[in-house]
Amino acid sequence: MEASISAHSEGMAQNSLRDYFNEIVLAILEMFPIEVQVARLQGFFLNSQMNIRRLQSLNKEFFQKVADVEAEAKRLNAEAFITDKVIEAFKVWHAKDESKIGLLTTKNKEIKKKVHL
Repeated sequence: MEASISAHSEGMAQNSLRDYFNEIVLAILEMFPIEVQVARLQGFFLNSQMNIRRLQSLNKEFFQKVADVEAEAKRLNAEAFITDKVIEAFKVWHAKDESKIGLLTTKNKEIKKKVHL
């Protein structure tokens, strides 16, 4: 008889555990869609944060490239200005030399006339 009582109480314990397990599984299944949604949202926010960081990095690189290009443009503009000034100075120098050549040519002709007379 004791064997049948212990078997009966063991069966009741198993049924009780099975019922408890089923309750836990149902509770988990009820929470699962919420957990999935939360996980998806967390994944979305994590991806968004990574995208924001990536875009911020690209934005920083872009602004650095813009600053580099602006600096290069200023350098080239200054170089062009200096080149224009040098060309202008050479033109003045060339005009002075042409004037001297013309004056010397005239003096040379005068001297030749005096010598041939």
